[in-house]
Amino acid sequence: MVFVTHDVAEAVFLADTISVMSARPGRIKQLVQAEFNRSDDPAIHKSPAFNDMVEQVWEMVRHEVDEARAKGLAAH
Repeated sequence: MVFVTHDVAEAVFLADTISVMSARPGRIKQLVQAEFNRSDDPAIHKSPAFNDMVEQVWEMVRHEVDEARAKGLAAH
């Protein structure tokens, strides 16, 4: 199943594999494995490992936005 979201925390919580897309053209830039055992810990979103993964994915997205802005492709 493919689930599309702009919410990084939601992606980390729901996905086994997160596809980080490039700006334009939209292509898969990187695959990130989110290997959390969600069934054992319903409060996984409060764990340091979860928050580290969210930050890691956000950094990838920020990098894409910064590059797109530098090329004049993204709204400010």
